[in-house]
Amino acid sequence: MKNYVFMILFSIYALNGNAVSKSNKVAKHNLDSVINDTCDKKIVLLGEDSAHGSGKTMETKIEIVKRLIDECGFSSVLFESPVYEFSNYARLASKNAASEDQLAQSIGGLWSNAKPMIPFIAFLHNKSINGQIRIAGIDSQFGANQPFSQELLSAKLSKYLDKRKQQSCETELYQYLNWLYSKENPYNKETLLRIESCVSAMKSSSHEGLLANAENTTDQFMVDNFYKLLEFAKGNYFNLRDKAMAENVNWHLSNSTDNDKVIIWCATIHAAKTLSPLSVDRIPMGYYLKQIYEDKMISIGFSALSGQYGRTASKIKNIEPVAMEKNALSNSAESIKYLSNKDLKRLGSIKGQPIQYNNIKSVNWSSILDGIIVLRNEKPLENIR
Repeated sequence: MKNYVFMILFSIYALNGNAVSKSNKVAKHNLDSVINDTCDKKIVLLGEDSAHGSGKTMETKIEIVKRLIDECGFSSVLFESPVYEFSNYARLASKNAASEDQLAQSIGGLWSNAKPMIPFIAFLHNKSINGQIRIAGIDSQFGANQPFSQELLSAKLSKYLDKRKQQSCETELYQYLNWLYSKENPYNKETLLRIESCVSAMKSSSHEGLLANAENTTDQFMVDNFYKLLEFAKGNYFNLRDKAMAENVNWHLSNSTDNDKVIIWCATIHAAKTLSPLSVDRIPMGYYLKQIYEDKMISIGFSALSGQYGRTASKIKNIEPVAMEKNALSNSAESIKYLSNKDLKRLGSIKGQPIQYNNIKSVNWSSILDGIIVLRNEKPLENIR
């Protein structure tokens, strides 16, 4: 009797084990088609919803990034994160002196606070300090809780100014980077003019006095981005920012080897090849890169048939199923379905939501993205930091 019960239990275990194994193979097979499309590219842009609140998307992106590095020889991961903190991280990583916490701070709380990112940050950190990959930021904006930018950057960049202006500009930038403003010391037009004057002088000085070494080249890069940031405030924010991010990608590539292969972690609205069917006024980062790299670049978006998304419990929203996502998974039991550019062309104009959940648009998505990964069920981000 005991043997009979054991056989039944063993059979159930074996069946469950086979089911799990089969499920894993299905998931791997689904990502295999993505890897096949991206492995030989020079640049892979991996998007996500504009609210940055998709946990399953994050997990899937992490798996793709790891496979592109380990299986396809990708050597750089660029985040839609500020260039400044990452510049310091890269300097320390080259000396094997960078920490996982510094990498998390460089990536920023938008992503690094999420539970799936903790082991991923460890993975990236290990690869970077061993010289296997380079990690960098492409955004001219500043982030919160970034110690290097807040404590050291003002002095580092002010050193390019003459003695008469150096101290006043260091103070001015320190106040700005730490937002030390009050009724007695307000941030106003006069404040902005003083900051612009300092950064313009830094830009001229850093270019004129540039020495042929990596540190000064990086300093110049940071000054140029600070200058661009101040231009954003004058209008046309989206286009100026995306153009700057594309320029920063090119800067990183120009300062690397010819065989460097780059993954860009960003929102789909920036990864898009064009947004003209959706918005005639917006030109995304992906557009500029596509003009240069053509078929060596691929832009991948994400969407989901069902589930929820959101970054905090109070802001979690349900995902409304629509035509493209239904079509992708209607005749499949798979948890993930990859729609290649050919698949998207075959679908033609169809309602979908790969840019932002519940912002449903009917367009031919093949003109906007080279591929879309459709998840059967999305889930909100789980933050632990």
